[in-house]
Amino acid sequence: MFRRRLAGFSCSSLLRLGQLAHAEPSVTPAPATPATTPLPPAPAAPPNYLGNVSYTPPAFISEPTVLPPQAATGPSWRLSKSDVIQAVLRNNLGIQLERENVRAGQFSEQASGGAFEPNITASYRHRDADYPPSNTQEGQAGEIINSIDNTWNVAGSKQFQTGTQTTLSLNNDWARSSQGNAISPDLFRTSADLTLTQPLLRGFSTDGDIQTAPILRAHFASERALAQAQLRAASAVLTAENAYWDLTEALKSYQVRVRSWELASEQLKLTERQIQAGVLPPSDLINAEGTLARRELALLEAEGNIEQSADRLKQIMNLPDPEWKKAFLTLDAPRFVALRPDVPKLIAEAQARRPEVSQTNLDLRQATLDQRVADNAKLPDLSASVSYGLIGQDASYSGSLAELGQARGRYWSTLVRLNWSPLNEQRRAEAERASITRRRTNVEKNQLLLNIRVEVRQAARALETAEKQLYAAANSRSLSEQSLSAEERKFQNGLSNNFFVSQRQDELAQAQLAELSALIRHEKARADLQLATGDLLQQRNVRLDLSAR
Repeated sequence: MFRRRLAGFSCSSLLRLGQLAHAEPSVTPAPATPATTPLPPAPAAPPNYLGNVSYTPPAFISEPTVLPPQAATGPSWRLSKSDVIQAVLRNNLGIQLERENVRAGQFSEQASGGAFEPNITASYRHRDADYPPSNTQEGQAGEIINSIDNTWNVAGSKQFQTGTQTTLSLNNDWARSSQGNAISPDLFRTSADLTLTQPLLRGFSTDGDIQTAPILRAHFASERALAQAQLRAASAVLTAENAYWDLTEALKSYQVRVRSWELASEQLKLTERQIQAGVLPPSDLINAEGTLARRELALLEAEGNIEQSADRLKQIMNLPDPEWKKAFLTLDAPRFVALRPDVPKLIAEAQARRPEVSQTNLDLRQATLDQRVADNAKLPDLSASVSYGLIGQDASYSGSLAELGQARGRYWSTLVRLNWSPLNEQRRAEAERASITRRRTNVEKNQLLLNIRVEVRQAARALETAEKQLYAAANSRSLSEQSLSAEERKFQNGLSNNFFVSQRQDELAQAQLAELSALIRHEKARADLQLATGDLLQQRNVRLDLSAR
């Protein structure tokens, strides 16, 4: 039944490795003394890694992948690596979370500047009182004095990043009184004043960092969220790529197994014809049928690997439920790119642009700022202020405003204020703790740079090893092709049997799978090196869209 299911499978659509130099043997009895055909000289083995040659993937790797027959009848989705990356950047839950963190950091940075925004306050008070006079100037004994007072004020204030606090206020008062010493039954009094206050020690620095410390901390947090989003995106892209290549390897491994099954099927047919012709004993049929059964089992395992790899990729892409019903077919074949990385240069680039380094630099800048703020807090609270004002007064509100404009009534004042705690134990302890945090952050940065150096060296070494293994696997596959071709010729001439042909076929299939696996490892090693140097997203032309959706 299994044979009938694969009987219609097109061999031309499958990938082939090299060309097997053998023809379909004719069904004629072999002579009593078989004439041996001299074997052609074995071609020279391909140069190894040290030969400094280029590598071209064979046909069974470079040609398009195909789905198993039962999967090809349903809905399918032909995916490129770019499609997978876009879906991951769009749907990955971790990246969505980082996007929200970035937006929250941006709003926090915006909100931290609220202390430097202009502020306007206004107030109104009404007072109505009836009371006896306290002296003869106010009124006679037994008299009740009525006093009505209305006060309204408007003030605007703003703090600048130099620490200067400015306040401009307009104060108005309308008083109606029956006191005997009142200037007028109705009296309007208006004043306008400007006050400037400047801290001189605590809360002040010439570069403005102490005054704007909340803004700087919020900015560091926002930039740290951006770096974390880049780190999460690079990790997600690498994970998606690895899953894509795993699916590609599973699909192409299935094709190798199908080709191996076809070889076993052809060998079984040839054995049956030679048994009918009396060239081989009937017992040889058992070995040929056993080989075909093992190949059928390997095919079933390969089909299961395809489904498992596809589910893993769907999970990483976070696809909706309807998409899980589709069979995935990869479009991009692994390719070989020879690299000779300049390790010292890559280490320097990685230590300059890795997101983790950016985060550590931000941590160090914040720790330095926190130490400066803590040291500044130990200083005495010394500030100076100066005020200047104008006063207008009249029986009418318009008259008081006119007198205010004439600036006949004016005043000014200065104030120096000192607040000092001689012992200052709490602030000294906080300053020492901030100093320890800064030193610890600096050590962590040095540790990170050391780890990056090791990671880049390991990634470069893994890439070199993967290239060597690829050349060795290609050489092994080429020799396996030649070995199978020679064994088939010997079998046609009666100098071999099914056991050795089956063994050579298995060796070829394993060599093909080993070469495919080596090429996939080289692809992954190249991506690992790009991740280690912080260049993965740039090489994929990925620009993160961190706007909230």
